[in-house]
Amino acid sequence: MANPFTLWVFDNVDLTDVKREDLSNLLNVNFMAKLVGGTVSAATARVVGRDEAILARKFDVVVFLTIIGFRGSGSVIKKAGGDPQEAMGKENIKGLTEADRAGGGIGEVYWNRIDTLSGTAAAIFHEAGHLKFRETKKNHMHDSVGSDGTKVLILAKETKNARLPNAADIEVFKAQIPNVIKLRTRLP
Repeated sequence: MANPFTLWVFDNVDLTDVKREDLSNLLNVNFMAKLVGGTVSAATARVVGRDEAILARKFDVVVFLTIIGFRGSGSVIKKAGGDPQEAMGKENIKGLTEADRAGGGIGEVYWNRIDTLSGTAAAIFHEAGHLKFRETKKNHMHDSVGSDGTKVLILAKETKNARLPNAADIEVFKAQIPNVIKLRTRLP
């Protein structure tokens, strides 16, 4: 049975409506459309406001677009009682995920560390991957390969500023969509 899949992005930085729409379009065209088929009947990305109510389904995933500042200010992970220490002071880290947080995993992407919308879309896809892999510290996702032996690009630890997924990224992510995870459907 094929199931719908939505990648929800909570906008915690107050993007303009145009930028929200552009980010949604980039996610849908460059990532989500490629996930449809097999067990996935539809794949959609939706960027919503920080206070918007969402109706998440069984296989969905939620990522928070935020900033990270001095001592982790702005971090959703910190707001939920976690410690974003790994990302603090390291400008090359574009996002962070704590998949095993009480109340549901948190994937966050740092708007203030990415210079393009396409880079933001790639980072969102990456952190969504961590949630679907249900990873804590193992990071198996980073070392994944497609069925032809090709290494992942966007899902790798060092993305080399890649903006578009390769076939391995799509294949590996798609295989994780059936993983049911506990979702946060609002900001903590």
